[in-house]
Amino acid sequence: MLKIRKYQEKDKPAALKILVETSRIPTETEKDLAYLRLMYNDYYTEVEPENCFVAVNEDDEAVGYIICASDHKRFKRLFKKFYLPEIKELGRDYYTRALMDIYGHIFFEKKYTAHLHINVLSVCQGQGTGSQLMDALKNELRLKGVKGLMLSCAADNDGAIRFYKRNGFKELLTIAGGCIMATEL
Repeated sequence: MLKIRKYQEKDKPAALKILVETSRIPTETEKDLAYLRLMYNDYYTEVEPENCFVAVNEDDEAVGYIICASDHKRFKRLFKKFYLPEIKELGRDYYTRALMDIYGHIFFEKKYTAHLHINVLSVCQGQGTGSQLMDALKNELRLKGVKGLMLSCAADNDGAIRFYKRNGFKELLTIAGGCIMATEL
């Protein structure tokens, strides 16, 4: 039986392992791994851990997580100042990919101020774990007065898109292989 709880610092190694195991982005080099960590973990767990939740097994080990920036404008400002320089050091391709990801959301950040990333180990998928994580995050954001939540995923990730639609998200834009989806809270 899995339980949903707030993210704790002790969950970081498991969250990074889940990120690597579920990534559709290459993870073959140390630079790839650094990019994943910087782009899809560190800001959220270091700056906004209160907006992060984990699904844990009976041994209190994370098997899935959902992480969130509650204000995309604030995220952009802090990410550009503290995390983007490290990504830039990895190389131009990583830097360009990061910029595309960050700025792909700007057209919608006024209405959908928050954005998320969610990953669940394959052995725990199809059991409602992702939906439970999504509900925990949505409830937290509603309590904070956040009105909208968005995300991006690969446009060819049909399973993820179906999951997001089941959880109230609608497609806003598909461009350059990416799909931006959002829901009102």
